[in-house]
Amino acid sequence: MKFSLLLFMLSFMLKSKSKKESPLKNKLREKNMTMLIRTQKGDRARFFTIKDGAVVSGRGVVPSPDVALVWKDAETGFSVMTSRDKEAPIKALGDGRLKIEGSAELALWFMGAVAVMMKGAKK
Repeated sequence: MKFSLLLFMLSFMLKSKSKKESPLKNKLREKNMTMLIRTQKGDRARFFTIKDGAVVSGRGVVPSPDVALVWKDAETGFSVMTSRDKEAPIKALGDGRLKIEGSAELALWFMGAVAVMMKGAKK
């Protein structure tokens, strides 16, 4: 439940802040792509499609995303995504709790876009 709520809030923030904040809007205009964040079982999933700076998101698994972050389970995804430890995602990749399917470059770019959004949210 917490993981699904976290993904929903990420979706809400990306959509709303991309309409208002120029640094995020500019970052999102750099790429057109679909990111899927899901659990290994696929029971919890949300996709994020970015096209020309606009964000569309929804629940569920989409076929053929450009990149997918696949978490071992919802608890792990929530724990790592909300961790204050900036190395937590790298550690999760290293020990197999997180897998990247598709373009690692796009995964890093998406995480960079989220960082831009969060930086703007702290102001």
